[in-house]
Amino acid sequence: MKSTNLFQNSWRTILMICISFLSISNTLCAWDKISMCGFPEDGSGNDAVNKMVGRRNTIYIGTESNGVYSFNTTNTETGCWTAWNTGLPSGAKVSDMTITSEGYVYVIIDGEIYYRKQTATTWTNTNFKTTQGGNATAIHAVKNTIYTAIDWFYLFKANQGSSTFNFIDPGPNGVYPQYRVNSLNSVWQPGDEIDHYDLLICTDGGDYDNDGLEANESGLFTRNVGADGNSGNADITSNYFNGRVHRAETLTGSKVYVIKKVLYFPDYIPAEVWYKSYTPPGSWQLAVGKPVTADGIDEISDIENDANNTKLFYCYGNVEYGFSATPVDDCWIWKFPVGTPLNEVHTNTCSDIPLTPEADYNFRDLLFHGAKIYGGTNGGGVWYSAANSERLAEESDDFESGEIEIYPNPTSEFISIELNVSEYADAAIYNLNGSLIKQMSLTDNVNIINVTDMPEGIYLIAINYNDRLMTRKFQVIK
Repeated sequence: MKSTNLFQNSWRTILMICISFLSISNTLCAWDKISMCGFPEDGSGNDAVNKMVGRRNTIYIGTESNGVYSFNTTNTETGCWTAWNTGLPSGAKVSDMTITSEGYVYVIIDGEIYYRKQTATTWTNTNFKTTQGGNATAIHAVKNTIYTAIDWFYLFKANQGSSTFNFIDPGPNGVYPQYRVNSLNSVWQPGDEIDHYDLLICTDGGDYDNDGLEANESGLFTRNVGADGNSGNADITSNYFNGRVHRAETLTGSKVYVIKKVLYFPDYIPAEVWYKSYTPPGSWQLAVGKPVTADGIDEISDIENDANNTKLFYCYGNVEYGFSATPVDDCWIWKFPVGTPLNEVHTNTCSDIPLTPEADYNFRDLLFHGAKIYGGTNGGGVWYSAANSERLAEESDDFESGEIEIYPNPTSEFISIELNVSEYADAAIYNLNGSLIKQMSLTDNVNIINVTDMPEGIYLIAINYNDRLMTRKFQVIK
């Protein structure tokens, strides 16, 4: 039976939360470096990190020339990186990477797709290139379904743990992209007639006819893939973005942001951020644009939102064409406050990681995992924010009423987490300084967590289930 003392001592709880928020409000993005023990090296030093994924207490990096490495995040200071390459080609360059809800990791290496479950000892080659007759260019998991594209824009999907990829038809009212797919992402869309995931398809289309943009020439497309990530309607829909899209992300489910690739001879460089309302009507507007200078042009390498879906971060890299031996910018991460998308604000102390001018450690990829944001660099290892307390300072709920329940609150001995969902979930408990206290998997209908070893105070529990997040504060009393 649930406790009848829910939110007992509410005034005391509110007071303690307010005091805690005042004391930690400026601690976001105090960057620390993950241990370099066992970190892969290339011929000139530390290898570059092209892509990162995470699940439970492990993050995985796909590197430029050393395949895949894993790291247990419970020991960031003294832990060691572990090679995770059995079954992969020697010197593998990982161009893209994803992970399913049940822990299958997929990578693209030289256009080929490999997968491996977290508990497995070797990778499986899907032979995608041979069976589909093209190189895979992007890969993304929506729950337990894998989506990918080949280099002349066809889309395919497969169930996790399977080497069979099936062609995705654009649908009777849909359109098919006519240009290379650069990346894939997904967004949970609650509140419609039927809650569902949308697949975001970023392509090189959209910049060939500025006056009359055709649907299939757009740089961005979406497809409803259902609440299970594998169904929904079959129509692929154009978002009519006039430009090449490097990556896309959404904010609070109401706006979509894209990194646009602009021509800087002889290449197209991802250097602008554009946005519009996620659902029509709405027109695209420029949010961030970096001017071309004598030193070159800044590259925006990645864009991510936090798991609470309230802040959007993007990171600058460097592009130099012989104009200057000094990097144009180092590694900046910014946020867009909700409601003011044109007024970009530098996050509190979220500035450059401490580097020397000759060490070009620009970020290549960002990952929100647990309560931290991780940045994979171009030769400088992996960095993380010591206390992402801005995220922890806000409760959020991506779940329907009754799917997950937490009780009692306050408590002195245990908390119960009741799951009314079809698959297991992960949970983590943090203090209000952002420090991880406990981490566990939720595999039963009712899961009991002992808190007798935790000091009295306010804590936050974060429950992650299929890319959806619930965060709740609770109080431990003695």
